[in-house]
Amino acid sequence: MNAIIMSHLIYQFSDPIKALLRELLEFHAARSQLDQKYSFLTFEPKTQNFQAKVYKAVADDEIDREFGDFINRAKLPFEVKRLSANHYLFGTKNIIAKMVNGRLLIRVGGGYMYVEQFIE
Repeated sequence: MNAIIMSHLIYQFSDPIKALLRELLEFHAARSQLDQKYSFLTFEPKTQNFQAKVYKAVADDEIDREFGDFINRAKLPFEVKRLSANHYLFGTKNIIAKMVNGRLLIRVGGGYMYVEQFIE
């Protein structure tokens, strides 16, 4: 009985599945063309010369010093600015940092993640 039902389902849905596969192939071809056309817009630090800016932390701010160490080690291709205590402009994104149990956390969405994970 199961074989009969399966063969009926395969027969019934084979044309829609084939149509979806064709659309998927067309989508991938179009995306590949767009990737090639606009490849000059991507930034790949390994292949382009860029000078990472050195972040200078506020001396009496533990969070800023810790965050600055991670930023300088990461050699980011964009600037990070301190807006106020614990608030930064990370490229174009506003972020909040805090220390918990000696570890630096960055606010992401509704929670926090370790700075190492955030910078990756």
